[in-house]
Amino acid sequence: SIIGMGLYEALSLIRGPENSQVVLEIARPGEEDTFTVTITRARIELPVVESRMLDEDIAYIRLTEFDGNATSAVKEALETLLDDNPKGLIFDLRDNPGGLLTQSIQVADLFLDEGIVAIERDSSGNEQEFGSYDGDLGEDIPMVVLINGGSASASEIVAGALQDRGRAPLIGETTLGKGSVQLPHNLSDGSQLRVTIARWFTPNDTSIHENGLAPDVEAPYPQDTPVEEDPQLDRAVTYLLEGK
Repeated sequence: SIIGMGLYEALSLIRGPENSQVVLEIARPGEEDTFTVTITRARIELPVVESRMLDEDIAYIRLTEFDGNATSAVKEALETLLDDNPKGLIFDLRDNPGGLLTQSIQVADLFLDEGIVAIERDSSGNEQEFGSYDGDLGEDIPMVVLINGGSASASEIVAGALQDRGRAPLIGETTLGKGSVQLPHNLSDGSQLRVTIARWFTPNDTSIHENGLAPDVEAPYPQDTPVEEDPQLDRAVTYLLEGK
């Protein structure tokens, strides 16, 4: 059972070498019987950014991870969507596990004028501030950010900066709470040890680690929600149109 496990602990049980197999036992809400599925592991390449215009002239960008192309991909999507003169923008960071620090700072900068994006502080109290600068194309459009329990690390840095700076409200559910800076050490057997050396804090000096970010507007996503529905996205559209 993965009940009570953290996200990364559960993932460690599922991930493994390419072409190897893992057997998952699935339990569904409302059903007493479980069933098993055998999965052949593979490297899955997913688009980093999904973007489109929604009804009511609302722009939508979803960022799935902060890889090396995250900033350029978000910028390209934003340029295309702004040509349609949207009323507002929904930036979807749900289930985004994080990625590169540099990309998170640069993505946040696309939507922020000059100021602090994040603070890194070690156990001795030494700290470093990471900032944003004026002049980016996403600084003026009204926007909201979608978050949930799978939003972690770099996505929490971006969401926390946009929330604290008053740029965008957070809509959805409390984030994972992974605000640690880790130094990787590769071991002789091919495994890797990650040592936590610092913590992340939002511009208002709120600790991300283990706390997560609480949404400004709570919007649950019930387990029995039909696949074709998205109540959190609907709530974000309503907020942009009505301001509440």
